[in-house]
Amino acid sequence: MNFFRNFSTDSCETTPSSLFWADFEDEGVQNGLSSLKRAENEDEGGVNRAVVLEKGGKRGREGGRTGEKVYLCGGMKTQVQIEVPGGAQKVLLHACCAPCSSAIVECLIERGIRPVIFYANSNIFPREEYDHRLNECLRYAKKWGIEIVDDVYDHSAWRQCATGLEAEPERGKRCLECFKQRLLRAAQYAAQNGFTVLTTTLASSRWKDLQQVDEAGRWACEQVSGVTWWAQNWRKGGLQERRNQIIKEENFYNQLFCGCEFSRH
Repeated sequence: MNFFRNFSTDSCETTPSSLFWADFEDEGVQNGLSSLKRAENEDEGGVNRAVVLEKGGKRGREGGRTGEKVYLCGGMKTQVQIEVPGGAQKVLLHACCAPCSSAIVECLIERGIRPVIFYANSNIFPREEYDHRLNECLRYAKKWGIEIVDDVYDHSAWRQCATGLEAEPERGKRCLECFKQRLLRAAQYAAQNGFTVLTTTLASSRWKDLQQVDEAGRWACEQVSGVTWWAQNWRKGGLQERRNQIIKEENFYNQLFCGCEFSRH
């Protein structure tokens, strides 16, 4: 039994949500990676692309030190130190929602790294909320022409990992167990499909404890072979500000709770 839906290959007949992928006539999507390096503020097909400003020996008008790279994403500077474990160019990105994914996806692609999004979020309840967030991720993935994989939705299995922890506060023990369950699903998919690096958008949310996210990610990757956990802090270097900007630009559905029924209280 196939527990995953791959939205770059599934037919529209078997996967209704993949209708988001049906029309690839948009020039901005077709050109994708070949048109990433643009002049500042140039816009093609409604999509702002980034330009990499390589620093020389002197401090330029854009600021920055010798050897530094400043990325202009949508007209906003971001200065993020990216060191992918093993220099991998193929990264599995566990994504919780489109708002948290937004600046991370842009950051990776405009540094020559193509992520595959893995949507594993059985914590979200009800199913309608899950699908709403998934559809927003699909919309953003289509814009960049990247692949997205939808894990099986099994809220009852997720409830088992939260048993006895229902009254825990946000950033409490329930959150750690939740992260472990979702990131283990991602690590298993990575191991089965040739990915050597796993990271997550959970590390971009101000509602989450970075230490918990890191602990869960490391634990998940230790349960499989050949997958390295990439513990990147996605809140630094201007990415939080760029995230907020993209949410407005894309008019994303921006929820104010993590998704599970316990986080609403």
